[in-house]
Amino acid sequence: MFGGNRHQVLRNRISPDGLATLLRRLEPEQTAVSVAAAAGLPVRTVENLIGSNPSLPGLRTLLALVDAYGPEVLAALYVQPPAWMDAAARAAIRSDFEREREAARRRRAGQDGRGDTDFKAGVFTW
Repeated sequence: MFGGNRHQVLRNRISPDGLATLLRRLEPEQTAVSVAAAAGLPVRTVENLIGSNPSLPGLRTLLALVDAYGPEVLAALYVQPPAWMDAAARAAIRSDFEREREAARRRRAGQDGRGDTDFKAGVFTW
């Protein structure tokens, strides 16, 4: 499993196509520019990841993408992600969904007359 054999095994398990698809799904408008801004990467680097012949990211690029988008980035690189990685990606997605749902609940609670604040008028409404 060391040396050339290790690279051959990884080559069969990892593909840049899944990452390109994920990034296009997450940032459907101006994908390269949007991903570059979110991850702090050069636009050209992102273009290489999502082009017609996508390349695998280097370590720094990969870490920037994981930092910006979570473990789903790692799972997207695998043809078939390991179970633990798939579970981590799903947990991150669930966490994001729950956070968004809680924010929506808080907005609704503020809009139904319970503790809404009108900062322009400097008045608290109850």
